[in-house]
Amino acid sequence: SQEDADELLDEIVDRYGDPPKGAMNLIAIALLRARAAAAGISDISQKGRTVVFTLASFEFEAVAAICGAETYKKRVFLSPKTEKPQLTLKLAPNENPLKAAEAFVREYTAG
Repeated sequence: SQEDADELLDEIVDRYGDPPKGAMNLIAIALLRARAAAAGISDISQKGRTVVFTLASFEFEAVAAICGAETYKKRVFLSPKTEKPQLTLKLAPNENPLKAAEAFVREYTAG
């Protein structure tokens, strides 16, 4: 949870000072994976300029909402032919993959 991440960060700062960017990214990735799991996304991986979200189960309403969202038009694709359904997000030029994945999971959860 965000509370747990904040406590961990406070502990790191108390013991070692300001953490490097890599440590901050690891905390952000752990939070992202926890939020994604709660939303029914079982895996997130980056392949080049795409981020692939593997769905634990196919929730038609959530998938339809994210695919129809203006932000993701022509950027999100459903791959139902894999063992588990996957949503693939094409990253925009210079888009931060972590920030894009966080925004995607927020949008998917809201849908």
